[in-house]
Amino acid sequence: MNFMDIIYPVRRCPLCGNKVFKYGLCKSCLEEMEFIKDRICMVCGKPLGDNYEGDVCPDCIGGRSFDKARSALVYNERLHDMVYLFKYKGKLDMAEPFGKMMVDVLKSWNPDVDVIIPVPMHPERLAQRGYNQAYLLARVVSRISRLPLREDLVRIKHTSVQAKLDKLERFDNMKGAFCIKGGEKICCDNVLLIDDILTTGATADAASSILKAGGAHKVYVLTLATGRNT
Repeated sequence: MNFMDIIYPVRRCPLCGNKVFKYGLCKSCLEEMEFIKDRICMVCGKPLGDNYEGDVCPDCIGGRSFDKARSALVYNERLHDMVYLFKYKGKLDMAEPFGKMMVDVLKSWNPDVDVIIPVPMHPERLAQRGYNQAYLLARVVSRISRLPLREDLVRIKHTSVQAKLDKLERFDNMKGAFCIKGGEKICCDNVLLIDDILTTGATADAASSILKAGGAHKVYVLTLATGRNT
């Protein structure tokens, strides 16, 4: 390291250590991410397959508890590895670049929201991991967007890990998982619910249902990534 590196330190990618290009990540790591640019489901925001003719994906045709959802990235294999480091290996500095990507989606989407609420973890799992990745993402989004961050939602059921379950099991797993803190009503109209990944939407549906029962008028969901509809 030379003298100029000490005076003007070069920002380094938290994933590989290369020079930062955008979002606090290097160009190489960014190129491995698949930003959502294709035609998407008008409800859940998943990219639609080239041969799919409708505007709403099969998962959303029957209706959702949330009003709309949007994501920044497609949950591909490389992103899975990155999220794993963030979610399970204490790579907390990934919250900043991931959160900034979500803010860019929020700016272009521009839903009418009053407050940000992260999807909570069960206290036992939070104690084991030491942090809630959804809260860390929500904190970045709140800071940049200047929307207030509240933790009105509480997880009261120690659910199984969703990634290990099939679609029907995921929805069953989330039944009775959440409640409003203190059993009180939410004194706001529109909520932006923050989570890391949207797959089946079971978590978002369960949380949104409770938020609306607690007084929220509309619930919009913003996640870092989502799967692709075929």
